[in-house]
Amino acid sequence: MSYQSYQAMVEGALDAIVARLQTVQALKTVAITEPGKLDVGRMPAAYVMLDKDMVKRGTRFLEEHTISVIISVIRVVRGTAHGGVEQVQGFQDGVALVSACYDALATERTLGGAVNDLTITAVEYGRTPLDVGVVFWGELQVDIRAAYAPGQPADGTLMQKVTSAGQIG
Repeated sequence: MSYQSYQAMVEGALDAIVARLQTVQALKTVAITEPGKLDVGRMPAAYVMLDKDMVKRGTRFLEEHTISVIISVIRVVRGTAHGGVEQVQGFQDGVALVSACYDALATERTLGGAVNDLTITAVEYGRTPLDVGVVFWGELQVDIRAAYAPGQPADGTLMQKVTSAGQIG
């Protein structure tokens, strides 16, 4: 009998987020990592990062996890960092890119059955002037609800009976 590990649950949720974001055609890069050094050639990009996991024990055999994830969406506009039409259009394009990522995640909240529910809890926007131009960024904060049964078979009856409300059916 195989058992789903905690790591498999978390990685499955992150992989499902990446798969949904890869449907956004404007993104060149989607990765599970910190943004690190900006490579303009790989922009626009979305970086998926774990924030925290809140654990609620439902029963002796079931835990409900609320995993917080931050998705940084980054777009670079080459040119001056001091205003102008390029900058206005760049910001509008950045908002459109973040919105496309939002829609990709919100349209299928179970991520193909990988999680019980995904909720976007906050969206932030900003800009940072650099030598190469201006970096426009957006940040999506996402909460994922997933059920985990420690020590129970992943393909057995308990995991199959967990409902979207986190209760054993």
